[in-house]
Amino acid sequence: NIVVFGDRAGFEEEFDLTEEVPVSPKFTLELADNTDMSNFVKIGEFDEFFNVTNAKHYPKFAGKMRYTFELDVKTEAKHIFIDLGTVGQNATLKVNGVDCGIRIAKPYAFEITNAVKNGKNTFEVIVSNTLVRDNPDGFSQFLLLAPSGLLGNITLQYC
Repeated sequence: NIVVFGDRAGFEEEFDLTEEVPVSPKFTLELADNTDMSNFVKIGEFDEFFNVTNAKHYPKFAGKMRYTFELDVKTEAKHIFIDLGTVGQNATLKVNGVDCGIRIAKPYAFEITNAVKNGKNTFEVIVSNTLVRDNPDGFSQFLLLAPSGLLGNITLQYC
């Protein structure tokens, strides 16, 4: 069983937030479908996050979505976090090649203090969704399915 109390996983009790900076980076999106999840295919470069599985894009996509982007980070703060905002369904994060962990539910916040350097940093986020898009069962064919991918409201948080 997993129990989550509140919506910030205790970050606000442990650290005093001194600054929160919204970011909306230009990013590269690659997809690896569930038949070969190690084979990422570049979809393109984008300025705005969107639901990868909406009707206009890839409604039957099941697999991994890899987002890569750069962000300027200032390292004067004692603790630095990135909150990925809204994510469908789970997310893993690497910053400058350093594994920062996985999140399976809100908050999709990661401490990145030890992974960042002052200035430009490379972020890689891999979001996975479920097989229900590609292989719906009897129940799911009638359900409203959750969106997939990074959906926005990303912030850098300095404590």
